[in-house]
Amino acid sequence: MRVSVAICTYNGEKYIKEQLDSIFQNTYQPYQIVVCDDASTDHTIQIVRSLLDEWGGYYTIVSNLQNIGVDKNFEQCFRLCEGELIIPCDQDNVWDKDYIKSFVEAFEKNDGIVFAFCNGFITDSDLNVLNSTWRGNTEADFIKLMDRKVKETQLVFANKCIRRIYSPHGHCTAFKRDFILHILPFPMYYDGWISMCAASILRVSYIDKHLIYFRRHNATASIVGKEGITHRNIFDHLKNVCNRMRSTYDQKFGYPRQYSGVYQRLLGLYSDEMDATSIELAEEYSQFFKKIADAKSYGKFNKIQLLISLYMDGSYTRVRGNRNSLIVDIFYVLINKAS
Repeated sequence: MRVSVAICTYNGEKYIKEQLDSIFQNTYQPYQIVVCDDASTDHTIQIVRSLLDEWGGYYTIVSNLQNIGVDKNFEQCFRLCEGELIIPCDQDNVWDKDYIKSFVEAFEKNDGIVFAFCNGFITDSDLNVLNSTWRGNTEADFIKLMDRKVKETQLVFANKCIRRIYSPHGHCTAFKRDFILHILPFPMYYDGWISMCAASILRVSYIDKHLIYFRRHNATASIVGKEGITHRNIFDHLKNVCNRMRSTYDQKFGYPRQYSGVYQRLLGLYSDEMDATSIELAEEYSQFFKKIADAKSYGKFNKIQLLISLYMDGSYTRVRGNRNSLIVDIFYVLINKAS
């Protein structure tokens, strides 16, 4: 099975070598490595190109002229992948030597699955283990997914996704390339969206192994690195922030109809078996995002009026976030020319 590794980078010069080295040392080598850099201001691209040249395999590098944000960057990265299996990859983690092999075996063993994920270790910046990614009752639920003959095990996954109790982090997942036809473009954070879509078509599997070291540090998935903004690069950072705001606005108001549709599919698959709380939540989420989608053509004032009304009736707080999130959403509406 041909595997494409999809890596998104941004100012990752400190840890990218460790991540790439762990890929090069895997017992099952990728067919292709795709790296999309989100307008780094450090030496990330130079380091990546040098390491990939030394590796000698097939690779693709894209260097964005402006910062587009994590989700949009992964979106373009996935589109460039040519392998039958796509494995997302962060810039600062470390893979077990059997990481790729374990995913390939899971997909070959369960031909019908489109999405799989594994367990891992959460570490500090020096890779000292702090905890497991999945543990306790959550891990027990995931282990049940390994028996795909039992429909209820898929229902467990869908139920927890609907309640937003958990969804697998993108850094410990893999999915079939054909699946991107069902998940692009992303209307929300990419890993949560992929999990929802996978749950809606009953094709999920869990690998009960700790296969990744998930490094937590101050600059994780952040526009501003550990050093912070200096007078020399403040203009570039402000420009990147504005570009990310436009991208976020598109996610908030451009694609919610897809999100509503996934909840409807989940209800169609599981409504006879879901508990009342999950059904109520799925219906509320679906209606909420349908209202947002219908507001795409509204003017600024009407968009803001809708957001405030959703906040006042409580649905905004239950689905989207608190008052601070509302203020941010209103701000996006005010600064966006499309409104």
